Amino acid sequence: MPNYSLKYGVSEVAQILNVDRNLIKEWTFLFSEYLNHKATPPKGIPREYSIDDFSVLSYVSYHWEEERDIESIKIGLNNECHLDSPFNEVGKEVIPIFRELSENERLDNIFVAGGILGGALKLELADSYKNAGDLLIDTLINRNYNWCAFFPIIFTYRHSLELYFKAILKEENITHDLTILFGKFNQILENNFKSKAPKWFENMIKSFNEFDPGSTAFRYGSLDWEDEMVIDLNHIREIMQWSSESFHRIYKEL
Repeated sequence: MPNYSLKYGVSEVAQILNVDRNLIKEWTFLFSEYLNHKATPPKGIPREYSIDDFSVLSYVSYHWEEERDIESIKIGLNNECHLDSPFNEVGKEVIPIFRELSENERLDNIFVAGGILGGALKLELADSYKNAGDLLIDTLINRNYNWCAFFPIIFTYRHSLELYFKAILKEENITHDLTILFGKFNQILENNFKSKAPKWFENMIKSFNEFDPGSTAFRYGSLDWEDEMVIDLNHIREIMQWSSESFHRIYKEL
């Protein structure tokens, strides 16, 4: 199981660096000023190493010879040589893609989810998939990416529609079938607004469901279509923008 807390004991550090655990203790004693304070706790409290400690200990391990020069190693640490490759790579290798939020967390380029924050609201999540489709189209057009980028574009748009429906219906994963969701959605429009979805929207839902009924065709690139079909990315982006604005208005009214 990955170490999500990023708190490591002596044995775990020794295993990762592939050295004897007694060496880790010796290095901790000799180079304690370069390690986090929990690596040298009061007696009776287990040692606790951080991700940053790995680069220090990796540097020490690399220069630990039979006739070791401790002062020379400290000079290297003082000059922050341990922050260079390959020593700084060790910590990156052991960090799992998900980790617990720490009190000293660097807040640049991270996203925090779960816990008291919970998950994303369905409407916000639908927006994020729709916006991702927009960004992918811009990337495809501006950077001349190959045609395979088309698949994630259409998948994100289709998935955003599914989430928009579920945000309005306030139901969880009842189905991937857009026509079923559309039927329930239309019932809400009739009951609350004495109205029904416009024809352009109905046509889009029917097209999505006809060519990708199970939300798998664009996800896996399995287009078992008899005829070659044209999809205008600028057109679908505009239709998706209309849809998003409409969903937001309806959500606010409800």
